Amino acid sequence: MKTLLIGNGLNRCLNTNIDWGNLLNSMKEHYHLKDKIHPDISFPMQFECIANHVSKQKHHKNVYTLLKEEIASKVKEIKAIDDKEMVPHSYFLKDKRYKRILTTNYDYVIEDYLKHTYNLADEDLTSNQKEIKYSLRRYRKLQDTYIFHIHGEADKPETLCLGYEHYAGTIQYLRGKLALKETSPLLHVLKNKQVTPDIIETYSWAILFLIDDIEIIGLGLDESEIDLWWLISYRAYLKNMHPEASRYIHNTITYHEIISEHSDLQYIKKRKSLFDSMDIQYTMHEVKHSNYLEGYYDIAKTIE
Repeated sequence: MKTLLIGNGLNRCLNTNIDWGNLLNSMKEHYHLKDKIHPDISFPMQFECIANHVSKQKHHKNVYTLLKEEIASKVKEIKAIDDKEMVPHSYFLKDKRYKRILTTNYDYVIEDYLKHTYNLADEDLTSNQKEIKYSLRRYRKLQDTYIFHIHGEADKPETLCLGYEHYAGTIQYLRGKLALKETSPLLHVLKNKQVTPDIIETYSWAILFLIDDIEIIGLGLDESEIDLWWLISYRAYLKNMHPEASRYIHNTITYHEIISEHSDLQYIKKRKSLFDSMDIQYTMHEVKHSNYLEGYYDIAKTIE
């Protein structure tokens, strides 16, 4: 089965979209931290720095909750104003060709598109919301389409994966669940290649990286996304070095990157080298004048 992994790139076409750099800067200004935290620090580490400083300022018993609630309130403002803004989403979500969608986004633009396009009501939405902090088995379901907010969702601020404390907790869980021992039932799952809700409940959405063909779009996937890079690295290990699992892992993962005529060639070489080494197909889509809409259209035509 094919799975789609969507990042924040598609949301750039929305007037209400949030630039994460600007959001962190506004938080630093609000707490008078602009001169104390360098902007070149990775986003997850900037969040941890903000949390540490705010904890000293406010002596709040749960600073993570405080900051996540502030961010969640901003995320809830992300919505498509009209059909035109939803054009890039329509390229990939029309005809409901993907029954499993992973997204790092905290907002509900994907659900809004599906409800609007297929005249679905809120009553058509079901979900698994048992987890309090993490989003490993959490999903929302519209008819036969499963949507996994793998880094959390706005309605549950505690689930927002923003700093390394949260990323590390996710990796700790994944390492435990995806560990392959001699008698591990995971080998049978990899051989059978049938992903049911019970399989997700046991192994989390991460099992899809070992079974499904995945198209990755609109996701920067820089090296601070340590949960996804751990999973990509672990898949490469199982695929190439594990004596048993290597017999069963044959899925294809493709990363689509939109580049412009001004893109740094050294950056492109570095990215291609990294993805090639991890057994991820790297596909470039060149556009002029940073026309991302054109880039997403080209990606959609490529993977149809």
